[in-house]
Amino acid sequence: GEPTSTDWCEKNYEVTYYIAEFYNTISSLCLIFMGIFGSIMHAKGFDYRFTLCLE
Repeated sequence: GEPTSTDWCEKNYEVTYYIAEFYNTISSLCLIFMGIFGSIMHAKGFDYRFTLCLE
């Protein structure tokens, strides 16, 4: 989309043309990975409600 007046610390599209804030995206992927990893590792040990908390 078009850039807005709100711009965070990183310069947009500095590393790649497809990702506006590259390092923010990488750090978010790490958090998503840890949630999936936690769900897989604890799927058989916890109740269903705890599995939903990890996702």
